[in-house]
Amino acid sequence: MKMERTPTSIMKRCLFLMILLLQISIQLQGQDIEGGGTSAPEVGGYSKAEKLYTSMAYHEAIPVYESYLKKHDSARAMAHLGDCYRLTSRYDKAEYWYSKAVEKGEVESKYKLYLAQMQQVNGKYEEAAKWYSKYKEEVPEDRRSTNEMKACSDYGQFLLSRDRYTVHNLSFNSGGYDFSSASFDGGLIYSSSRDSAKGISREHTWTGTQFFDMWYVKGDKTSFGKPQSLKGDAATKYHEGAVSFTQDQKKVYFTRNNYLDNKVKTSGDKIVKLKIYESDVEGRTWKGDKNFPYNNNEYSIGHPALTADGATMYFVSDMPGGYGSTDIYVTKKEGESWSVPRNLGPDINTEGREMFPYVDQEGELYFASDAHGGLGGLDIFRVKQNAKTQKWGKIRNVGAPINSSYDDFSLHYGKDRSYGYFSSDRPEGKGLDDIYSFTDDGVYLEGIVVDAETGEPICASGVIMKAKANDSERGRTTTECDGEFEFSVVRNTDYKFSGSAEGYNTNDSVSATTKGVGPGGKVYVRIPLTKKKNYAMSITVLGRSPQTGQDSAGTMLPLPNAKILLSSQCEGWTRAFT
Repeated sequence: MKMERTPTSIMKRCLFLMILLLQISIQLQGQDIEGGGTSAPEVGGYSKAEKLYTSMAYHEAIPVYESYLKKHDSARAMAHLGDCYRLTSRYDKAEYWYSKAVEKGEVESKYKLYLAQMQQVNGKYEEAAKWYSKYKEEVPEDRRSTNEMKACSDYGQFLLSRDRYTVHNLSFNSGGYDFSSASFDGGLIYSSSRDSAKGISREHTWTGTQFFDMWYVKGDKTSFGKPQSLKGDAATKYHEGAVSFTQDQKKVYFTRNNYLDNKVKTSGDKIVKLKIYESDVEGRTWKGDKNFPYNNNEYSIGHPALTADGATMYFVSDMPGGYGSTDIYVTKKEGESWSVPRNLGPDINTEGREMFPYVDQEGELYFASDAHGGLGGLDIFRVKQNAKTQKWGKIRNVGAPINSSYDDFSLHYGKDRSYGYFSSDRPEGKGLDDIYSFTDDGVYLEGIVVDAETGEPICASGVIMKAKANDSERGRTTTECDGEFEFSVVRNTDYKFSGSAEGYNTNDSVSATTKGVGPGGKVYVRIPLTKKKNYAMSITVLGRSPQTGQDSAGTMLPLPNAKILLSSQCEGWTRAFT
């Protein structure tokens, strides 16, 4: 299982879960296709640790590295031990060993990035920003450092939505991995590493946990019954996860290791990649699975997401030619097949990981990323595509408490936009990854600051939002050159705004209300600013002095080198002139 990427994150218990679903590939060694042995490794030296590391047996490599480092001082071993802890979601220990490795100054630049990510997930934003800055000095072309430095310096902006959402951990979560749910037949379909109904122990050496099968649980919002395992294609001896159903729920597209018709296929380097499959749905059974036409033995494809009309599918891949570790692609339905996939481009995809796409009923795309700037780890973002120009708009962070400094991903709505579900590895959960529900009592307040005369957006304009009722500040931001801003606000509330920009008069007269707006709705605000006017002033100081005296008529003459003080009572400044 390889798909080496640079998983960036700072998330507490699940980085590898994303990788397992998008990049995990099972190394085939004779009959050992269940994921490796489960017995405790014999503690050996550095070569043994490296062998386990290169075979991605991270769980088993940890005690070997630990034993070796008790007697040796190797920056490489420290860095690789940090990788093992990061990839098994033990981020406090990963931070410690990355810090030790970087201090020695004998490791690659990427370990400064990893250290920053681990500090970010552990809530050390100021320290993380410093290491992102150092990484940027060495790898200036990597946009992750710029995005995350900005996020670390102003992480409070992502906390402004805390009053909007209410989050609940769901009753059916287990002590293992439960994640990536989708609405189905009055309940949820999701992927889980809980005990397999097949009774086969399939512990994987990467994580030390079970493989993933698909499960169903009946219920809605926060009330659910007992989980039931699915049958057929949804429960093989390989990983299944990340599903998307057609509107009529008669077909499902899902992610699984490269296994079809009781045959497993590998890449050229003997790795089982991930693929998308289509199956017919009959109750709790999936059958008749078919290959997605663009599956490939040499790279992974997964995380399918259908639009409401079923005519478009987004998915994730590490295929050659992308921008980062994993990118999001789009394909259109053409008869019984699909068009050649198209990469969404560098506005969406980064050098990091873009994963778990989802499209709501209005066509807005949600996805998880560890590189667009957020609270840490994978954050959930949303973006809308212009129907006419096909250009993507501004990417927005969904905000807390849906997002945290840990891995947050796989968001989807319920029957309406007032509630939904997402997955997270935050530490207060029941297991390594849990599914959460959220209720949304908020509204997106979108606005723009423009020149009152020309209507053009004003670059770097400041916006302060306050609640009208008590004049308390509810948010502030500085726009980019498009003049646009957005606040996540609560319903049934009146707000007022103060807009300002260099060379313009401040405008405090704009207000807006969210009364009567439904959950997830939008309110638009336009703040026009008038340019400050420059006035010319000519001053002559007259008087009598021994030098100038007065003319024959007794008229005073101009005084040279006179000192003048000019004050503005309105703006509170005083300037001296000679």
